[in-house]
Amino acid sequence: MNQEVNTVIIGAGICGLSVAHFLSKKRSDFLILEASNLPGGIIQTKIENDFICENGPNTVLLNNDAIEEIIKDYNLWEELQFPKESSNKNRFVLHQNRLTKIPLNPISFIFSPLFSFISKIRILREPFIKSHQENTSVFEFVKKRFGKEFHDQLIEPFITGIYAGNTRKMSAEHTLKLLWKLEQSHGSIIRGVLKSKKDKKSKINSFNFPKGLSQLTSKIAESMER
Repeated sequence: MNQEVNTVIIGAGICGLSVAHFLSKKRSDFLILEASNLPGGIIQTKIENDFICENGPNTVLLNNDAIEEIIKDYNLWEELQFPKESSNKNRFVLHQNRLTKIPLNPISFIFSPLFSFISKIRILREPFIKSHQENTSVFEFVKKRFGKEFHDQLIEPFITGIYAGNTRKMSAEHTLKLLWKLEQSHGSIIRGVLKSKKDKKSKINSFNFPKGLSQLTSKIAESMER
């Protein structure tokens, strides 16, 4: 059957599905093209013996109105699952084939095996680094402020867990919103973090769903098929 459309959306990943969802609120003359048999793009959840395995990102940040709107539109707001406070204080990365705790205070930072002595000195110099005048990639932003080792050992694993993307191709201003704003408003991320703690500003929560992130992409895809 021939169908005339004014808009073609390439890919049924989260970006394509989100565009389709918000576009569907205004019009219906669009088409989504997807090469694979499954929607969701890099978001693919598998459940084996009641264990949830995320093959792409494993959490999402609840950090803008669009995310809240799309979750509520599919009646998933009450399904949101947030990490326990103890989980936020106990985060680990795989370092030299060992799970290594991320340092969250000055003492643990000093003794952390994640960073070399030179890298630790480099990180402490961050307040003296000039702010960016224009947007750049996540990789270049972090390397300039904290050094490449900090990026490789900490930021890249964190970004992979949320976006499963290439930090050299991702916008620092949009991917690291909070860090970017801290640098722009305080001239330094470290100074900004210290000021934020003093002001007791609210933190950004990460979340998932009981059946994994595919629970959202599947819901959107199903609604687009009707």
